[in-house]
Amino acid sequence: MRTFKMKELDRLVDSLAKNRYYVSDTLINNELVRALKDEALSRFEVGEFDQARVGRQLTKRLDQHIRRDKISWISSDTNEQTNALKEYFSFLNQLKDYLNPLFYLGIRNYEGHFAFYDTGAFYKKHVDQHRGRGLRRLSVILYLNDMNDGDGGEVVLYDFNHHENVLDTIRPKEGRLLIFISEDLPHEVLTAHMPRLSLTGWMRA
Repeated sequence: MRTFKMKELDRLVDSLAKNRYYVSDTLINNELVRALKDEALSRFEVGEFDQARVGRQLTKRLDQHIRRDKISWISSDTNEQTNALKEYFSFLNQLKDYLNPLFYLGIRNYEGHFAFYDTGAFYKKHVDQHRGRGLRRLSVILYLNDMNDGDGGEVVLYDFNHHENVLDTIRPKEGRLLIFISEDLPHEVLTAHMPRLSLTGWMRA
């Protein structure tokens, strides 16, 4: 697995096992991050972002009391993907092949979208795994711009045993990758005080 350094893979596995999440500033190379950021901005400029909804399938609804981000879904068809997305999907596939046998995750594919939080946007506390579904195994967030202290937009992770206790607060940083077990960690996105851009998705069974 030439994409990864074994020491970091060991840290990732250890952290997922103990804490249910892992944060890395080095798993994704800077050139790929910039290319994905450029794609997100290009989509935004041509109006390919829509207001995000809550729920799933036929029950999806717009509820700005819960979330106010805008999203642009990514096609899983490689014929419709840019080179940057193909490279990112290749990275996720390698990650899947490494983690599946260790955690018995049964991951088969990935779904994701670019997410844009304008000033004032947020996403209230929630769990990524829809009740009764069990398909989302790992949540993966790649940050595409820097947010300084006071800029907001942090992801707050809550303890998997005591959902009111804060486990960690992750500040967006360009190239930072946050991976966590989807069904275990309630989390929220704090109100952004400047535009926030990310690539958010789920590795699914």
